Formats: sequence, structure tokens, C-alpha cells
Amino acid sequence: MEKIAKCFLYVTLFLFVLGISVNAHADNLSFNLGDLLPGQSISPASSIKPWLTATFIQVNGGVDLTLSAPQLTGKEFVSDWDFNINPLLNSKDISVTYVSGNGPASASIAIGQNIDKADGTGGYFDIDFGLPTKPVSARFTGGDR
Repeated sequence: MEKIAKCFLYVTLFLFVLGISVNAHADNLSFNLGDLLPGQSISPASSIKPWLTATFIQVNGGVDLTLSAPQLTGKEFVSDWDFNINPLLNSKDISVTYVSGNGPASASIAIGQNIDKADGTGGYFDIDFGLPTKPVSARFTGGDR
């Protein structure tokens, strides 16, 4: 199920990059992830979509990002959220601060141009939020934000 969640995120990332180039001055940008990638045959147990969401809200001096898993169930969880930034921006100017939520606060965060290769087969990403997979109670799962 971990791979399922990662696949949804890759679609988000593509759309995020596309969204940045198309609508760079948007105050809010939200991606609802509820489709499988081509060739993917295993989907989350819930038929209610979206399974995952990523919402970017422009605030004074930065951007608030809310990641959520509203429809994951059972043993399904997210181990990584990967994003790209506009290549015209300097990744060294980006800082990330955990503000609040009911999900894990112990994510590892890596930022840099093309620093993370998704699953070893996907494209490269500039921001990687690595979430705990153990213990089970620390996972980013259904209802977390």
C-alpha cells in the first residue's frame, strides 16, 4: 500500500509543477489525488476519493502546505511526499517548518535540486518529506494532516 500512496504523489508533483508554470500567482492551489497511474492495478480500499490531498495556500512571507490522507484505511499509509519547485527559484531559499497537525511531526526533509529519485524509477524531485514507517503508530495514515 505504501507504493500506492507514492504513485498518487507523483501525479501530484507533475500537476504541481504544471500548476506553478500556469498559475504562479494563485493564492490557493489544491490537488486531490484519487487516480492510479497507468499500469497500476492496486488501489486503496476506499472507493471514496480523493485518497490524498495537498493544498498550498499563499500567506504573508511564504506558503502554507497542508498534506492529508482523508480516505486511506487500514494498513495504508504514506511514506514520502515529493515535490518540485520552479527551476528559476533557488532551493537554498526554501525553509520548511512543521506548524501543526495530527500526523507525524518527525518527517525528514531534504531540499535541493533533483535530490530525490522517486522509487528509483520515477523522475527527480527537489523536496522530499520522508515520513516514518515504524512504529505503525507513527505512520501518516487515514485522517492524518
